[in-house]
Formats: sequence, C-alpha cells, structure tokens
Amino acid sequence: MRRQHVLAFLHLVMHLLRCDAREISQVSSAISLGIKSALARKSSFLPPANALSTKENTRIADSVFVPPRGVVRDRSSSSTSRPPRPRPQKTTSSSTIRPLVFWENMVCGAISRSVAQTVMHPANTCKTLLQSSPDYRFRELLKPSMFHRLSIGAGANLLLSLPHGAINFAVLEAVRHRLGKLAKQFHTPAHFDPALDFVSSCISTISCSAVSTPQMVIMDNIMAGNYPHLAGAITQIHAKYGVAGFYRGWLPGLMGKIPAYALTWTFFQRFKNLRARLIPDRPASNIENSIMGSTASALTVCIMIPVDTIKTRLVTQAGRVGPAKYKGIIDCARTVLREEGLVSFYRGLPPRLVSVVPMIGIQFGVYEAMKRIMVQRQKTRTSSPDTYYGPEQIMQETSMEVAASLANPFPAPRFLKRITPQPPRTTWRDRLKLSNKSLAN
Repeated sequence: MRRQHVLAFLHLVMHLLRCDAREISQVSSAISLGIKSALARKSSFLPPANALSTKENTRIADSVFVPPRGVVRDRSSSSTSRPPRPRPQKTTSSSTIRPLVFWENMVCGAISRSVAQTVMHPANTCKTLLQSSPDYRFRELLKPSMFHRLSIGAGANLLLSLPHGAINFAVLEAVRHRLGKLAKQFHTPAHFDPALDFVSSCISTISCSAVSTPQMVIMDNIMAGNYPHLAGAITQIHAKYGVAGFYRGWLPGLMGKIPAYALTWTFFQRFKNLRARLIPDRPASNIENSIMGSTASALTVCIMIPVDTIKTRLVTQAGRVGPAKYKGIIDCARTVLREEGLVSFYRGLPPRLVSVVPMIGIQFGVYEAMKRIMVQRQKTRTSSPDTYYGPEQIMQETSMEVAASLANPFPAPRFLKRITPQPPRTTWRDRLKLSNKSLAN
C-alpha cells in the first residue's frame, strides 16, 4: 500500500503541473477529504463530525468526484466496494456491426480479389487453354514442365484485379445498403432479401464492367498465348482495334458475369444466414466463410459453364490471325454444338471448378476477414477512456483507497477533466490476431 501511495503522489505532482488554478483547487479539496477520512479511520474507525458529514464536504465531493458509468452512488450503504473494471464483451453473431464506408469496402474488395486471382492464376490459365482450343489436354497441362506456361500473366492479373475488386464490392455493399433501407420503409417481407442481393450484384457487375471487360480481354489473350505480357497486349490490341478492342466480347462477357456473380453472391448470403441460424453463439470464422463461398461458387459454375465457354471463344478469337470464326453469341453456340458436340461446352468444367471454386472461397474468406479488421481498427481508435487505465486512473483508484471510510463510502473518483488517451499503434497483423483471438474465445 505504501508503494501505491508513493506512485499516487508522483502522479499527483505530474498532474498538478498540467492543471490550471480551478483544477488545482478541486484536487486540493479531494486531498483534504482523503486526509480527513484517513485520520478518522485511524482513530477507532469512527469519523469525526467534520470529516465527511458536513454539507460543505458533501458538496465538494459531489462537484469533484463523478461516479463511473453504470455505478450508482449509495450513501446509505455501510460497505465499501470498488467498481469492477470493465471486461471486453465477446462478439457474437447477433451483435450489431457497423456497416463499412465506401472506401473501406474498396480496400477490402481490392485486397480480396487480387489475392484470390493471383493464387489461382495457374488453374485459371489451364481452364482458358482448354476452352480456347481443342489441341490441349488436361493431363498434359498438369505436367511440371507446363508450370511456367500456366504462370504467365500472374503479375498482370494481380495489377488488374485491384480496381475490379474495389469497384465491385464497394458498389455492391452501397447498393445493398440503400435497397435494405427502402425495403424497411415499404415493410418488405424478409423472403425478398435474396432478390435484393441478386439485384445489388447485378448493378455492381454492370458498374465495374468498364474495368472488368478490359481485364478479361487482356488476361484471356495473355493466358491463351496470343500476347507475351501486359504491355505487349495493351499496345497490340490498341494498335489493331483501337479502344473498342478492349471491349470486344463485352455483351457476352456481361451476360455471363451478371448471372454468375449474382447467383454466387446470393447463394453465399443464404448460406451465411443459414449458418447464423444454426450456430448463433459466434460469428463465422474465415475457414467457414471460405467453405460457404466455395459451395456457392460450385453451384453457380455448374449452371453457367456453357455461357462461359461461349464467352471465351468469342474473346480469344480476336487475337488469332485471319477472319473471325464466330459472328456472335448464337452463331458461336450453333457452330460449337454442330462441330464439336454438346460435350465441348463442358470441357472446361473440371478446370473451371478447380480454378473458380477455390478462388471464390479465398476471395470471400479474405473479404470477411478484412471487414473484421476494419471494424476492429475503428474500435481501437474510438476506445472509451473508462476502459483505459493509465496514470490518472491509477491515482484515482489509490485516492479511493485512502479517502473511503466505513461510514461514508463513495466510488473511485473521476476528475472533471478527462484526457482521452492515445491507443498504441497496431499493425494489420496485430488486428488479425486480435480478431482470431476473439473468435476463439
């Protein structure tokens, strides 16, 4: 206890050096009350008449000391109890999480999309080669000697995926938030939520098509072997077709992306709601989000693989020498069905499942993890002073130990002037570890 008194005295001196005249008078009144109560306890534990029973001392105590949040001052009680320190509450799936702002969704979407597409780039290249030409065989592409061929364009894919993911997820979350507000205003039933998710994804896909279509044209041609690298693809496509060359296959690509992205997002949201009803006591982990995203993507791929094959044929024929083989979507479907049969539409299904399903699983898992990191970053910056115990809080608790008497207890004092502490700087790795620790608890 003596060591606490010495520390309290040192902190009190440091505090007085920063105070003005009014605050010094308040602190001196608090010290006077503490000394009188200490003397009263020392002498047969009975406070004198002028220790804490006078109206003046009561008025000073009320003006200087403010009880903590959630603590009610009880002067009729005869026992002294220290208010417990607040403990962090466990985050559950039913807790309210603030929606992210536009730029936060852009950061989360850009990181998740770029990571997922870069990791799964070799499998996506394998799918493109099988869909663009019947000369390749799946077993031949799995040989170790073909790894360099499958990894061509990984850097370009990483660079072009950043704006695609940023625009897609930012617009998707913003539109879904607005549609949710409109649904509440018109009292829309809850079973219309899948339709709102589908419409939101459609709008975001159309909005980001200005960025995603050039990425699709450039990457499909690089993966098919028509151009060696990103700079060569941009230069030659612009020299041969102009700016319109980057949007060749825009309509079939958009027709394939709109239902594919919308179905994947809708299935993912339905799986999240189902999981929340089955396990309501904790939020979904990163692995669970990845599994739900992979399952949603697998269902969508099995439905949309013929459209993706037609889109790939139309896009990759722009880089070939000679006249175009297919004139449009219907002509491409008829020609492929007549010359190669119905099985050719599903030739890219195994590599498509191998490339897209893990990619969407990684993308949704990273996206949900980034959202938790953003929310945790905001909580760290806006932490309450009541949950932070610095030198001032230690001095306040020590003053309570000295000043409290058996006859007139009061809670730990709080000075009127509160200095909001600056939390320690944390990196994204620390915030990720903190989020994983909260999930484990």
